[in-house]
Amino acid sequence: MTQHTLFVCALCRFSETERERDGISGGQHLLNSLSADLETHDHAFQLHPVRCMGACGRSCVVAFVAAHKLTFVFSDLPPLEAAPDLLQFSHQYLTHPTGTVPHRERPESIRKNLLVVLPPAPTSPQAWIL
Repeated sequence: MTQHTLFVCALCRFSETERERDGISGGQHLLNSLSADLETHDHAFQLHPVRCMGACGRSCVVAFVAAHKLTFVFSDLPPLEAAPDLLQFSHQYLTHPTGTVPHRERPESIRKNLLVVLPPAPTSPQAWIL
């Protein structure tokens, strides 16, 4: 079975003016929420914190990655509210063989906060040749 990974930037701020609440960054709060939810749902995703995803002006940032599937990067996610929609998308991503979750099927917050979709990484050097 293909390993699915959900990367979450643990250093993301709550907002441009608010880095932390009660000593916890927005990204860490989102990570904690996702971790608790994934544990209760017997989920096939590996949750992986990242120190920085380089989109600091677009906090919170996450990425869905799996071999032979599209990579989805989402930004501007509200750390206190994004976990349910991310979990819904994770189930959709998991069940689509190429990761291609149809736009109309994605939760609304996921549709509007898509930053980039990347093609699957090539599995051989010849795949890079056009």
